[in-house]
Amino acid sequence: MSAASSLEVEDLRWGWALAGFAVGCGLVLVLTPIYLVLAAAGLGLAGLAVFHFAGHRVAGARLASLGLGVLIPACAVAAVQGINSL
Repeated sequence: MSAASSLEVEDLRWGWALAGFAVGCGLVLVLTPIYLVLAAAGLGLAGLAVFHFAGHRVAGARLASLGLGVLIPACAVAAVQGINSL
């Protein structure tokens, strides 16, 4: 196994991040924002963990990109909900 490298911006799959954003916008209507933030963070962290295996770098980059895409609308809605609760 080769030495593990970190995930960088060049490794992200922007098409997958855009798909994750679209899915996240739809899931915001179904799930509560905190559950969606936790799920998106878990998906992104799983992608980062898989990325360190030499044979699965592409799959890890896709998972991390998908998690990032879902995290954007989830964090926005969670922030608005948190501000409204004040």
